[in-house]
Amino acid sequence: MGEEVPETPTAVLESETESSVAPSVASSDDLGPILEAEVHGLKVVLHMNCCEDDIVPSQWLMKANRTSVVRRPIWIFRHVENGRRVKVKRWSSVDIRFRGVFQALRKVPRFEGNLYEENGARVVRIPRKKSFEGSAKMQSWVVYALLDEIFKLLDIRQESEKPGQWFFLRPRILGCPMEYWTGYRQKHQDGPCTAGWISIDHNPNIHLARCVVPVYATETIPESPTSVLSENFKLLLGQLLIHTLRRHTPGDQIPDQEVYMIGLHGSKLHILRGIFPGSKLSRLWSGHYNAGTLHEEQDIELEILYDEREISNRHLGQFLDQLQWVQMTRYEEETDSHVFHVMASNEYDLWNRDEFRTVVRLISGLALYLMSGDARCGLLQRVFERFPGGYEGDEGVDEEVVDRAIAREIQEILKKERRLEEEERLKREEDERRARETESMKKSEAGQIRSLKDRGRPSPWYNWVWKDGKMGPEDDDEESSDDESDEDYEEGGGEGSS
Repeated sequence: MGEEVPETPTAVLESETESSVAPSVASSDDLGPILEAEVHGLKVVLHMNCCEDDIVPSQWLMKANRTSVVRRPIWIFRHVENGRRVKVKRWSSVDIRFRGVFQALRKVPRFEGNLYEENGARVVRIPRKKSFEGSAKMQSWVVYALLDEIFKLLDIRQESEKPGQWFFLRPRILGCPMEYWTGYRQKHQDGPCTAGWISIDHNPNIHLARCVVPVYATETIPESPTSVLSENFKLLLGQLLIHTLRRHTPGDQIPDQEVYMIGLHGSKLHILRGIFPGSKLSRLWSGHYNAGTLHEEQDIELEILYDEREISNRHLGQFLDQLQWVQMTRYEEETDSHVFHVMASNEYDLWNRDEFRTVVRLISGLALYLMSGDARCGLLQRVFERFPGGYEGDEGVDEEVVDRAIAREIQEILKKERRLEEEERLKREEDERRARETESMKKSEAGQIRSLKDRGRPSPWYNWVWKDGKMGPEDDDEESSDDESDEDYEEGGGEGSS
């Protein structure tokens, strides 16, 4: 703390000052609040509340915004903005998109604040009949259901060796600690366990999971925002090691790398993007940096993209992304090689309609970017070097066409829901009618059985209590006389018969 950060081409970082939130948090005019932490001699600077373009390149966010995955509303947000006001158990049986996400989201704990705030660790609510540990583990299922739904709807494929074989993104629930390096022969294994992964798989299955993006969930109550940042930075370093080893490059010529991580804190989701310039990694792991032709190749790529007469939207996006990255990495070379910067998005509440849509757009754009071949992730770069091409997205798709298709789909869904409601109503009425008929039949049968039983019933109680007939009620004189005449008749019959 108290160190001055040099100016960047895009923004100026102010010197850190005291803050009422946390002693290690400072503010910046353009990049928002800053949080710092240290891990085995490496310093991480977290820029919080960054805009979406700082997390995912804008061209892929624009392509994601033209997909039906982002533009089509879901059932829980049809009439409300806060999904907590809707009973998830009454979810439509026709429109089941993202239903599993909110079924699992009901079972996660609720925290008071954001993850990187002092009060973010305070638990406000825990679901009934669940402990904090049990409900916290449901966060991994929330992220898994969200990623699985988005990836299936996008259906992004990268062809491999033969027709009918392709690579695709797939979420996994896999918890394991990762080894990470902080220098030459400085290996550490004290990192936290992951809550899941985004992996690139192959069809047909080759039984090999290539993990690309780790997933973090708040499964233990953190001590402080700094400790949370340290744990997340260890996950980023572990994934960085996977990317770097896949490149098979000399230790003094490591290319630029970027690492993504998805985090869930209760119902709030955020994405981290770690910036790791190759110059810093080379100096850190080998003691020196041999630039070679890396910068020359970057300049040539920029010239080629800029000099094309008819530049396409894809090339324009690549040019802007490459220009921004070159400016960022060359600025980083002027600073200490033990300092790395991480960009963090806002923490979006999945129960909020607008924020949920933003999350879907960010993850969709991230998926498109990872499968495009432009992402600076060593594992993916290795795959796309062997099978070049990459996903280019749906060029020229008109948003109005997508909206009309979505409107038709929603109309079909509403028709099916009304038809099912009518069928359920008729079935319910039929069941009620049959229940009434069954009840009436039971009553009639019970009446018949009762009438049969009445035939053998004894006479009223006063007839056998006062057997002599002298102390019976006055109102039953006629009945008693009838009984006497019957007795006389029975006796007379007996005498006559004899």
